[in-house]
Amino acid sequence: MMSDQLETIDTVEPPLSQWSGVLAVNVALRRASPDSAGGASRAEMRRQLLVEAVSYTESLAEKAKRASVDLPTPDASPEPDAPIVMTGHQPVAYHAGLLLKEELLNAIAADAGAAAVSVTIDTDEGDGGRIVWPLVEHGALTLKVAAITSTTGGVFREQRVADGATVRRAFDEMSKDLRSSGLSHMEKSASQAATIYEALAGEPLSEAHSIVRRVLRGHTHLEAPLSRVMALPEARRFVGAIMGHAQEVHRLYNGCLTAYRAEHKIKNAANPFPNLRAEGGEIELPVWVLSASGRRPLWVKPGETASVAKEEIVVPKGSFVTLLLRGLCSDLFIHGLGGARYDRFVDAFGAAYLGESLPAFVVASRTRYVFAQRVQELRSLLLLKSRIKEMISHPELFLGQGLFSVEEERYLAQASRERKELLGGLGGASMEERKPITERLNGLNRRLRAYVEQTDLYRRLHRPECSEAILANWSNRELPFFLE
Repeated sequence: MMSDQLETIDTVEPPLSQWSGVLAVNVALRRASPDSAGGASRAEMRRQLLVEAVSYTESLAEKAKRASVDLPTPDASPEPDAPIVMTGHQPVAYHAGLLLKEELLNAIAADAGAAAVSVTIDTDEGDGGRIVWPLVEHGALTLKVAAITSTTGGVFREQRVADGATVRRAFDEMSKDLRSSGLSHMEKSASQAATIYEALAGEPLSEAHSIVRRVLRGHTHLEAPLSRVMALPEARRFVGAIMGHAQEVHRLYNGCLTAYRAEHKIKNAANPFPNLRAEGGEIELPVWVLSASGRRPLWVKPGETASVAKEEIVVPKGSFVTLLLRGLCSDLFIHGLGGARYDRFVDAFGAAYLGESLPAFVVASRTRYVFAQRVQELRSLLLLKSRIKEMISHPELFLGQGLFSVEEERYLAQASRERKELLGGLGGASMEERKPITERLNGLNRRLRAYVEQTDLYRRLHRPECSEAILANWSNRELPFFLE
């Protein structure tokens, strides 16, 4: 049985109280900037995006209703020139850190009278149906994993919720493990999620994830999958400009990456993104081509215009996704910690490609420790483990903290006094006089090491469960938000 205290640590930069000010500055800059950007019209892109987002969000409500799921009423159609606040992520079972972005998206939009839009990055690849939960047995933690999809891996937009029996089995196993781990308080919310997923068996997984979050958290913002956003006429113009200026885009992108790495002293050639490749007389573009068979990178011969089949959709890769969403679609973008790191490069590239600065973004993330007490204990032990040498050379620093028994403290205190006396004797001693003192010091160090290695503390610090890998398990932040 395991009982622990939940702890959450939020990262919000700048503080939420300043977000409205950042939004106001961004809106003013947009209104003072040319409408054309990256080969497309900002005004038309925003209009088309909002129409699509309203339509898609309403379709979620209709799908939920057909499945007898009671969904909060989505936001009404926003005013045409309303500010747009956005966030986005791949369609996975959100953990607490990802959920905070959606929570603050709804909050800032309501406070500022803005349209709130979340873009589902369904054009990436991954395992969207993976759910993780804890099992604690005999004081040891195992992270259990199950899939609630009919297939695993591939492009997110192709993934669907598994049949009801598969979903129910996964959540039944989860509930059983939670109870045996002393975490029964998590069952209610998990059971609610299970009921919704089961009702949506066979439906697109990205839609099911969104509906679960809306029901359990009451979110009412607008949503749109990136695959549908990129089918909009203005988004096609944005991509068309990339394809029509392939050689220049390739040169500019790689040049900005090289400069960015040099400026930030980054040696890893894949950080923050790999360079676009040039092979066999062709160059790679920063886009994917989506087709019925999955996705593939797009290559073109220098000086030529890239082209794809009529039924295929061209979508931007990583950095170009936020270039589009920040540069053309939104007035304020909410990033997580990872996006905040790589979008410093997007700022640099965006200024070069669009010829103007991108609107400032904000950051929101949450780290939730389900086993906060155990995490703190392990961190403290690992810190002590890293200070073993210091424990031997300066035992006095570790006394009076309850780390050692009374007898052990008595021995270490005496050894510390002996060391101090020996070190004092070195001062002013001749070379001949220093030799026996040094030998006594070395002998004392050997005795101290041998003594420390026999203490209960040392044995605790060198058990298999006192490791960085075990700490990573206990501090895992990927548990679904509905395990609370």
